Amino acid sequence: MVNPSLDSRQQLLQRLFGLRRRRLFIELTLAASISATFAIALLAVVVGLEAVFYLPSAWRLGLLGIIAVFSTVLPGWLLWRRLRSGLSIGHVVLDVERRAPELAQRLVTALELGEPDDSTPRFHSRQLLEAVTGEAATILAGLETSHLMPADELRTPASRLAGVALFLFLGGLAGGELAGDALGRVLHPAQDFQPPLRTHLRVNPTQLQVVRGDDAQVVVHIVGDVPATLRVVRQEAAASSMEEIVLPRDLVSGDSVRYTFAGVQRPFEFHVEGGDGHAGPNTVTVLDPPAVARLRLAYEYPEHTGLAAHVEEEGGDIRALAGTRIRFDVAATKRLSTAALVVDDTLRFPAQVVDDRAHVIWSLPTIAEDEDALRQYRIELVDGMGVINRNPIRYAVHILNDVDPSVSIPLPGHDDDLPESKQVTIEVEAADDFGLSHVDLVFRLNDGPEERLSLARDAGRQVLVRHLWDLSARDLLPEDRITYHAEVLDNDVVTGPKKAVSAEFVLRFPSLYERFGEASIEQRQSMESLQQLAEQEAEALETVERLRREVLRTEELTWEQRQELESTLAAEENRARQVEELAREMTQTMAQLEEGGLSSSEILEKMDEIRDLMAAVASPELLEALQAMQQALEEPNPEQLAEALRQFVQDQEAFQQRLERTLSLLRQVQAEQRLLAAAAQAQDLAERQETINEALGEQDGSRLGEQESTLARDTDRLQQELEGLSDDFADIRQQTAEALQAAAERMEQQDLSGRMQSMEQSLTSGANQQARRQGEGLEQDLARLNHALNGIQAEFDGSQRQQMSQQLRGAMAGLVNLSQGQELLQQEITERRGQTVAEFASRQQALARGVELVVEQIAQVSGQTLALDTGLATTIGYALIRMEEAARRLGQLEARRAAIEGGEAVGYLNEAVLQLRQSIDNISQSSTPSAFGEAMEKMMGLSQQQMALNQATQQALQDGSQPGGQGGGKKGLDGLPRLAAEQQRIYRALGEVGKSLRGQRSLEGRVEEIRKDMESVLSRLRRNAADPLVRKGQQRILQRMLDASRSIRSRGFEKRRRSETAQQQRYNGPDWIPADLGQQPDALADAMRRALAGEYPVEYRQLIRRYFETVYQDLHGGGNAGELP
Repeated sequence: MVNPSLDSRQQLLQRLFGLRRRRLFIELTLAASISATFAIALLAVVVGLEAVFYLPSAWRLGLLGIIAVFSTVLPGWLLWRRLRSGLSIGHVVLDVERRAPELAQRLVTALELGEPDDSTPRFHSRQLLEAVTGEAATILAGLETSHLMPADELRTPASRLAGVALFLFLGGLAGGELAGDALGRVLHPAQDFQPPLRTHLRVNPTQLQVVRGDDAQVVVHIVGDVPATLRVVRQEAAASSMEEIVLPRDLVSGDSVRYTFAGVQRPFEFHVEGGDGHAGPNTVTVLDPPAVARLRLAYEYPEHTGLAAHVEEEGGDIRALAGTRIRFDVAATKRLSTAALVVDDTLRFPAQVVDDRAHVIWSLPTIAEDEDALRQYRIELVDGMGVINRNPIRYAVHILNDVDPSVSIPLPGHDDDLPESKQVTIEVEAADDFGLSHVDLVFRLNDGPEERLSLARDAGRQVLVRHLWDLSARDLLPEDRITYHAEVLDNDVVTGPKKAVSAEFVLRFPSLYERFGEASIEQRQSMESLQQLAEQEAEALETVERLRREVLRTEELTWEQRQELESTLAAEENRARQVEELAREMTQTMAQLEEGGLSSSEILEKMDEIRDLMAAVASPELLEALQAMQQALEEPNPEQLAEALRQFVQDQEAFQQRLERTLSLLRQVQAEQRLLAAAAQAQDLAERQETINEALGEQDGSRLGEQESTLARDTDRLQQELEGLSDDFADIRQQTAEALQAAAERMEQQDLSGRMQSMEQSLTSGANQQARRQGEGLEQDLARLNHALNGIQAEFDGSQRQQMSQQLRGAMAGLVNLSQGQELLQQEITERRGQTVAEFASRQQALARGVELVVEQIAQVSGQTLALDTGLATTIGYALIRMEEAARRLGQLEARRAAIEGGEAVGYLNEAVLQLRQSIDNISQSSTPSAFGEAMEKMMGLSQQQMALNQATQQALQDGSQPGGQGGGKKGLDGLPRLAAEQQRIYRALGEVGKSLRGQRSLEGRVEEIRKDMESVLSRLRRNAADPLVRKGQQRILQRMLDASRSIRSRGFEKRRRSETAQQQRYNGPDWIPADLGQQPDALADAMRRALAGEYPVEYRQLIRRYFETVYQDLHGGGNAGELP
C-alpha cells in the first residue's frame, strides 16, 4: 500500500525502481542459471573424459578454463543484450503498462509529464497530471509485483539446470568410485594424478614376522583385470630376485592367491606386480628361534648293576639300561619361557626353566618283549615371544632291558650213560650282564618230582661251576633216567629276577648188557673196516706186482699204467691213515669197556698192544717206499722204477700181513671180551636180584615190579648172547662153545625170565611173601649161572695158554732140530765129505722147507696172542733168507760161499730158539714184550756212555797235543788203546740193539749207519791216530745215537690218554707236608742232570740239553709242555 504521506510521483518511482531491481535480479538469475547449466554440462563432459582418458593436468586446466570462459561469456553476453536497454525506467514503465492494461497509459503519462523540465513548455494541467499520477500510483500500488514483473522466464533455465544436475547425479551414482575419482581429479586440475589401474593388487599382511628357517606366506588380493602371471620381486640387502607365478585361468576379480617364501633365513622386502598393478614394498622380518647350545646328560644307573654314575658333557643319543635315571641339563641360545622333553612325539616332560637354562629328569621305562626298544627324544624350547625351536635334533634312545642270563652245561654237554661209579662231573657255565643271584641244578629221577641242588649264590657276572655230582647214594637201577638241567636267576630288581634254563640232558644208568652191546657194535664195525682194508690191500698188491712185472718186461709204463699206479699209491696212503684212525677209535672203545668193568687187565693189555700194532701198520718203511715210488715215477730210469716197485711190494706184503694178524687178534680178543662180559652180566643180574629181594617190604611194590621186569628183559638178552657166543667159539675152541650152549640151555630150562615176570606180578599185586620165595630161588639160580660162566672163562684162558705154549714148544723143538741139521750140513759142506754139491743143495732146500713149516706153525699162534717176541718173525726170516741163499750158491757150485751163508743161518736159528723160549715165558706170565721200550732204554744208556767216551777222547787228544818242553804229550796218546776198547764195547752193544729192532728197516738202517761211523773211529783209534777226525767222528756218532733214540721212542710209545671219571677221594695221608711237597721225581730230568754233571765241552752240554728237552716235550704233548728244570 502507498504511503499517503509521500508524494505520488515519488511513490510511483519507488515502485518502478523496485520493479527494475526485480527485473535485474531475474535477468541475473537467468544468466546464472544458463551459466551454471553450461558449466555443469561441460564439467560433466570433462569428468567423463577424465574418467575415460585420465587427462593430464594441463588438459584438465585447459578444459576447466574453457568451461569457465564459456560459462561466463555466453550468459554475460545474453545478459548484456537483455539489459542493454531493458533496465531503464521507460522500459520498465512500458513493460508494466504491457502487463497491467488498467493503467491505460497513466503510468507513462505520469512519468513523462511529471518530469520537471523548465526548458520545455508545458501543455498539460498539473492537477490532471497529479490526478493521473495519483491514479497510476494507486493502480500500480494495487498490482502484485510478481504480476508486474513475473519470474516465469526462470522456470525453463531452472528446469534445464535441475535436469542437468539430476543427470549428473545419476551418472555419478552409476559411475561410482570411478566417477568420484574422476570428479576429484577434475576439481584438482593443477595436481598430477596417475592414470587409473586396471589391475589392483593388495598384499596381506604387508608386514610379516617369521621365525628363521620357517616359511613366510602372504595373500595377494586381485581386483580388476586378472593378469596371466604375478611377479614377486624380493629385495634382500644388495641382492634381488624375481619369481613369476602363473595364475589359474579360473581366477576372477576379487580372488586371492597365496605365495610362500620357503625357509626364510634373512629379512627382506618384496613387492608384487601383475598387469599394471603393483603392491608393495612389503617387509618380512626374521626372528631367531631358541636353540640348544649345550646338552648335558647325567646318568644314575640302577643299584643292582653296580655301575657308577656317569656324565656326558656333550650329550646326545642315549643307550642305557631300563630304570636308569637321566638328568637333562639344557643351555639355550636365548631366554626361555618354557621347555619340555618330548619322547616319541607323544610323551612330554615339562622342564624347570631359569633364564636360558632348563633341566628335566627322566627314568627310562621298562620295555616289553613285543615293544620297540628304540625310541627317540627331542628338546622343545619356547622363548619369550612364543617362538618355538624349529627342527630340533631327534636323538635316539636305545633302552636296554636287563638281558636274560644265559646258562649251558658244556660238560658232559650231551645225553650220556651214568658211569659205574655213579659220579659225574658237571660243568655249568652261566653269565649275566650284571650278576647272577642263583645257580641251581634241577633234576628228576624218571617221572618223579623235580629236585634242586644249589651250586652257587651271588656268583657275579660270569661263573663256571665244576661240580662232582655224586649219585651213588641214590637207589638207581639199570635203565633209570635222570633228567637234569641248570637254572640261573639274575639280580635284576627293576623288573624282577629273570630266569634262564639250559638245555635238558639225560643221564641213563645202563645195564651191563647195553654197555657191552655198544662197545661190541663199535668193535664189529672196526673189524669190518679192517677186513675191507685187507681186501683192498690184496687187490692193490696184485696191481703193483703186475705193474712191476710189466716194467721188468718192457722197461717202461704206459700213461694209463702210470695213472693206475699213482691211483694205487694214493689209495695205499689213504688206507694207512684209515688204519691209524681205527686205532684211535679202538682206544675210545676200550676206555668205555674199562669204565664199565667189562674187561680184564689182560684183555686191556692185549687191546693196547693191538692198538699199537694197528698204529704201526703204516710203518715208516711203507711211507718211505711210497715216497720212493713217487720219485721213481718222475724219473725216466726203468731200473730205479723196478727197484722201487720191488721194495714197495715187500712193504705192501708186510702191511697186509699186519692187517691180517690184527684181524685175527681182534676176533680172538673180541670173543674173550664177550665171554668176560657175559660172566659180568650174570654177576650183575644176581646182584640186582639180591637188591630187589632185600628191598621187599621197604619199597613200593610197583617200583620193584618195574625193576624185576627190566631184570627179566636183561636175562633174555644174556641167554641170546650165550647162544650167539657159543656159535662164535665153535671156530675157536669146541669145548668152550659146548659149555656156553649148555649154560644157555640151562637158563631156558630154568625159565629164569618167566619166573621173573611171575615175580613182577606178585610184586605189583602186593603178594610180598610169594615174591620173596620166588626171588630167593632166582637169586640162587643166577648165582650158579655166574659161577658157571666164570668157570668157563677160566677154563678157556688156561686151555688157550696151554695150547699156545704146546704149539710154541713144538715149533721150538723143530727149530732146534733144523738148527742142528743146518750146522751139520754146514760142516759137511766145509769139509767136502760124504755127498756131492747137488745133494748138499737138496738137503739145504729140505731144511729151508722145514723152517717154512715152523713159520706156518708160529703164524697160527701169532694170530691168537701178542706174547711172541717182537723180533721172532724177523729173525726166522733172516735165517730162511740165508738158507735159501746157501741153496742158490750150492746150485751154482759155490760151496765155500754156501757154507758161510749156512753158518749165518745157524746163528739166526739159534737166536730164534731163544726168542721162542722167551715167548713161551710171556704166555705163561700173561705179558707182552715191547722191543721198542727195551731198545730205547739201551740206546739212551749207550748215548750216555758215548758222551763220556767222547769227553775222555777229547781230553786225551788235548793232552797229546800239549807241548812238554819241545815235544808232544806222550801220556795222552798212551790212553788211546783203552779208549778204542771202550768204543769196541759200545759197538758190540749197539749190535745187540740192532737185533732187537729187526723188521724195522728204517731203524735198522740208522743203527747200521752209526756202527759204520764207529768202525771208522775204531780204525783210527787202533792206529793211535790223534787227529781232529776222531773227535768229529765221535761227535757225529753221539748226534746220530740221540736222534735214533728219539726216533725209537716216537715209534714205539704212542701218546696214550685214558679217560677216567673224576671221583672224590677221602684224604687219609699225614697232616704234615713232605719236604718234596709231594712232587714225584722226574726220571728224565734226573737223567739230564746226571748227564750234565760231567765236565763236558760247551757244545756237548748244549747238545745233551737240547736232546733231553726235545724228548721231554714229545713225552708231554708238544711244545706247550714247558722246559726241563
